[in-house]
Amino acid sequence: MSTISPIRVRFKKDHVSFGTINNPVTSGLVLHLDAGNVASYDGSAEPYGSGTTWFDVSSNNNDFTIDSSGFSYNSYGYFEMTTGGIIRSSSITSSTDCTCIFFIRTTDTQSLFLQGHSASEYLGAYRSNNKYYNNQVGSPTLFMDTSSIANLYDNIRDDQWHMIEFKGANLSSWTSIQFNKYGGYIFDNGDIGQIMIYDRSISSSESSDIFENYRSRYGI
Repeated sequence: MSTISPIRVRFKKDHVSFGTINNPVTSGLVLHLDAGNVASYDGSAEPYGSGTTWFDVSSNNNDFTIDSSGFSYNSYGYFEMTTGGIIRSSSITSSTDCTCIFFIRTTDTQSLFLQGHSASEYLGAYRSNNKYYNNQVGSPTLFMDTSSIANLYDNIRDDQWHMIEFKGANLSSWTSIQFNKYGGYIFDNGDIGQIMIYDRSISSSESSDIFENYRSRYGI
């Protein structure tokens, strides 16, 4: 008897399913910005939507201010990045061992994920001759879709959604934090769906739980 092979269905790359999906890993979660969660940003109605605040749904109230000039909401449940970003002018955690997670899509040839209160504090920068580097944030390890990778430049720039993790990041000295707001090292193309920060290095099984929980939303 012949068997029918299973078919894996992928969304179009521009489609992100919209609605609230509960995060399966909440222990140590100090920040969760989720553009596909109406409590974080619903894109239309007050008090959450059509404003300049991206609300933290981790219950820690670490809300971010949106630079709306180059950070626009897409009704599929993510923000489109050109020149803008988000910023919080106070610290989020004093932990020296954080996990930072981003659900992101881009083709950018150079960029930077997070910056602290000065230009010397940054996490996850890359360009062609510096494919992955940080400063004043320890020596975090890098993962994409739960697998260890050597650098960002050769992996992330494929115009597909990915879960990017930095584990072991030291954010203890950061008195402010911003995403996509640093000079020429910004994502001037691409999309961001979620940002999570944990005040500990989460386990590989926890990373897998998060990835499996959200991957269908992004068609990964």
